[in-house]
Amino acid sequence: MNRGKYIVLTNNPLVFDKLEKTHEVIYLETTYEGLLREVRDRIHDGHLLLTHPLSGSVKPNETPYKSVLISAGKEEVDRRSLTIIENAINSKIRLDDMEKAYWKIFS
Repeated sequence: MNRGKYIVLTNNPLVFDKLEKTHEVIYLETTYEGLLREVRDRIHDGHLLLTHPLSGSVKPNETPYKSVLISAGKEEVDRRSLTIIENAINSKIRLDDMEKAYWKIFS
């Protein structure tokens, strides 16, 4: 499975500004969840997930920004990549739901 170089997908304008001249970067004006969904769509197109979408010490509900690396090349859909991104999307949705329930109870 040789998919070659990588693409950085990000909704973080600072990441885009820092990397755009030296890396292939796709900047999307979207939410954290929107970025995860875009990554999922690209995995369906045959890209391979190269970094875990929930990596880092900041929880998805604590920041609006995310950057994910995918392969530049495409092959068959990688089931492992698809499972990881789907689980990440579901985790983000669950965290959002828990936060809404918390604010409903304590506000």
